Amino acid sequence: MSIEAERCLFIRLGRCGEWTAQCIVAGELRLDYPQVSHEFALDGRWTQVESQLAGPSKDRETSARHTKQIRAFYEASASTLWITFHADCMWWSFAAPGASERADGTKVRSTIDGWQQYDVANQPLAADRLSGSLLAVQAYRGTICAVEPGYVLQVINCVDAPRLAAADLALAALIDSLQPIVERLHPRDLEVLVDLIFRNAGWQRVGVLAETETDIDLALESAVTGERIAVEVKAHADIEDYREYAARYRSMVGFDRFYFVTHSPIDTEVAKESAAASITGIQFWGSRCIAQRAAHSGLAQWLIDKAT
Repeated sequence: MSIEAERCLFIRLGRCGEWTAQCIVAGELRLDYPQVSHEFALDGRWTQVESQLAGPSKDRETSARHTKQIRAFYEASASTLWITFHADCMWWSFAAPGASERADGTKVRSTIDGWQQYDVANQPLAADRLSGSLLAVQAYRGTICAVEPGYVLQVINCVDAPRLAAADLALAALIDSLQPIVERLHPRDLEVLVDLIFRNAGWQRVGVLAETETDIDLALESAVTGERIAVEVKAHADIEDYREYAARYRSMVGFDRFYFVTHSPIDTEVAKESAAASITGIQFWGSRCIAQRAAHSGLAQWLIDKAT
């Protein structure tokens, strides 16, 4: 089901977001401003509200800005999409009409179906999936501000913007063009490419290719986590080579993960083997996966140079 909204508002739940977790659990929006009359706000007497906010330390412009935020809280319709951020995710909701006041003077609106942190495909709206422009709204110093609804709705509805769709097509075409180059690489060049891919991802070699270990081509370590991985690179391999390597890795110590990399066309056989659960714990990279990793690691030009 597609989510639709007339407008989108960001709300900070608490002066520093300290109410966010509580509001998410309770399924509500909460606003501070205990000095503001709830009756004035309900009646739309915004001039009086602004007067209540005015004081020796506040100029008229500041009072007007706060009044605008309070008015948005009270008057936003049920078709207004509200968003906030918590636990490295964006959360969204629609608020039911009507606001109430608590004993402490804070104002509350109930959400219609609670706060949601997933898109329509049931994937979490994690911050690493969101644009920096949207995430920057968290730096807003006030409580409520308008957000362009187009992008937010695209993310929630899993709809790619036209420019993103074009970029996705271009990336897929690049990977398509790199795959046959990968499949024709000399064995030594394939080893170097795989080494470069891992190095660009932050892994460091702990030995020279094919010299420190007789059963592996690459021994790599993460400088951040200390995790160690073993990589076997074979330009020409069949399912029996894969099975042999799987048997070897079970007797190895000191490695957290294992990779079997080849540009030979054995993907289907490996998939069947893994599905049968007779071989587990090995990451398999075929020619398509290698091409994808090379493109994502900025090694397309390196591959093109090798083909010319």
